Amino acid sequence: MAARRAQCLNNLKQLSLGCLNFESARGTFPQGNAPGGTFPEGGNTSWMFQALAYTEQSGLYEKVVEAGSLTGAVSQGILPARLPLARCP
Repeated sequence: MAARRAQCLNNLKQLSLGCLNFESARGTFPQGNAPGGTFPEGGNTSWMFQALAYTEQSGLYEKVVEAGSLTGAVSQGILPARLPLARCP
């Protein structure tokens, strides 16, 4: 039980650090479902996706960006992806 709790806390910490690192680099926190702008910072991407580049999951972020869009990433089988940061055991 304690190990699962520690893992969950680490996941939350990674998401928090990703948001803080995003803010340090860009001067603003990632927006939730940013409707304006263009992909990957806008185009209805979630705050979690935007912060992904600043976490341990930056490789997934890069693959999705290389696909050109969220739809492209889905058609290429990159998404949906199960993110360990978004799950607690």
